[in-house]
Amino acid sequence: FILMLSGENNVAYGIAIMEVAKVICAGILFYLFLKKLSLNSYAAIIGSICYAFSSFIILGGAWNIFSTEAVYFALLLYAFEKLYQENKILLFPIAVCLIAINQPFDLFPVSLFLIIYTLFRLYPTQALLTRKTGLFLVRIAGLGILGVLMSSFFLFADVLQMLESPRVGGESSYFSKLLSTPVLGTEGKMHNTTAILRFFSSDMMGTGSSFNGWYNYLEAPLFYFGLINLLLVPQVFQFLDKKRKIIYSGLILLFLFPILFPFFRYAFWLFSGDYYRLYSLFVVVSLSICSLNALNFIDGQFKVNFLILGLTLLVLLIILFYSYFPEQEFIDTSIQAATCAFLIIYAFLIGSLAFKRIKNVSKLVILLFVCTELIIFSNKTVNTRPVITGAEFKSKTGYNDYTNDAVAWLKERDKSFFRIQKEYASGTAMHGSMNDAQVQNFYGTLSYNSFNQINYIKFLDELHIIDGKNELQTRWVTGFRGVPFLHPFASIKYALTKQNNSQQRDFNYDSVTKTGDVIIFKNRYSLPL
Repeated sequence: FILMLSGENNVAYGIAIMEVAKVICAGILFYLFLKKLSLNSYAAIIGSICYAFSSFIILGGAWNIFSTEAVYFALLLYAFEKLYQENKILLFPIAVCLIAINQPFDLFPVSLFLIIYTLFRLYPTQALLTRKTGLFLVRIAGLGILGVLMSSFFLFADVLQMLESPRVGGESSYFSKLLSTPVLGTEGKMHNTTAILRFFSSDMMGTGSSFNGWYNYLEAPLFYFGLINLLLVPQVFQFLDKKRKIIYSGLILLFLFPILFPFFRYAFWLFSGDYYRLYSLFVVVSLSICSLNALNFIDGQFKVNFLILGLTLLVLLIILFYSYFPEQEFIDTSIQAATCAFLIIYAFLIGSLAFKRIKNVSKLVILLFVCTELIIFSNKTVNTRPVITGAEFKSKTGYNDYTNDAVAWLKERDKSFFRIQKEYASGTAMHGSMNDAQVQNFYGTLSYNSFNQINYIKFLDELHIIDGKNELQTRWVTGFRGVPFLHPFASIKYALTKQNNSQQRDFNYDSVTKTGDVIIFKNRYSLPL
């Protein structure tokens, strides 16, 4: 809705406003959820701020589906508590509906989390094998199905797109490869190091294109949710009875176990890919529940286990400064130093909560330091990467280059159907953009899509243009870019280039005109579709 109001000329500003709105909504919804857990307002405020500025939302907001997932998931948790505690059913199917519309596949991992969370909530207070519990579970299932049905106008089209993609119905699926992974096999050292250090900061191992960790900056584990929480998690156990200690330990281990043994993480994604994504959010939420309960207890009972606090700080500092790869320098030392300082300060401030006379002052100082930390670390994530400036949107660069003028010139003079092949990418990212046709409003043959149409992939595979068994090639589809002699067959009538000595001249293309720095070529033997 925000993007629609912004209009196509201001869509970039609309995206920025939308992401800010999602940060606010995520924080509010998570605060409401925490209050339903009977946490006091102070713990709920700390938790909601940390959630809103967690790496899953701030870094993941660069790929806006992540931040949307965080908002809808917070709504689902709040809706679950409303259903469980007050028997209010309205929000639950709405939350499920929104999740299904946003990403249908998320229904599976979210359902797994909800099963675990339901057991976590029910087991401490009531026996599981009772009629009351059974009826509650049936109600959850029924309302979940209702939510799925509410999303059906969007859901079935998205599911069909997935089923008709090479990643599901083709030969490039990861299913067999990932399923054959040893159940107790472990990941490599780089993965494990990345997973550990990303609890401290998203940028501990570099920012953006300078990221030195496992996979890439976006799809590596997104575990950062405020440093104070790392110190608070072990504190919760001193306030729990034996039964709850087992439950809280089980919750933590259940979500940390697949980090060490990736087979279970693959299973979480039905062996469709080597992902973290939404799983990172589940880790954050499970640890947040523990840490914020600890803060709530400490605030109310003035009790801190100083031995555990000191040992936790020591272990965290050892982990932070351990030389994982002595022969390489991949740690951002400025982030490392800031992390160390914040951890030490938080340790003293948490300890001070045990003293009634200074507790209120300590709480205020903790809140100020948490906000300061989140601002500093979020600024590093958002503002120290190459970005498109407002001036660039108004100049002839990037997607606003002279390609648009060339396309407009062609459409004004040629009313027939035709495709255009570009010899260059308008996107300014380090990887050449593949979806220029969508942005600049013309028909082409290149496509980046997680679920490209399987018949198009089979077609290109049969022509030996791509390898249909290579999963990357079925997503990053280069189309007919490297085979100009087949352009007539694909109804490619025009080619755009910025090179005077373009190879198009050697493949039956004639220069027609030039708009800015873009030269338009026309194929002498183009065929109609």
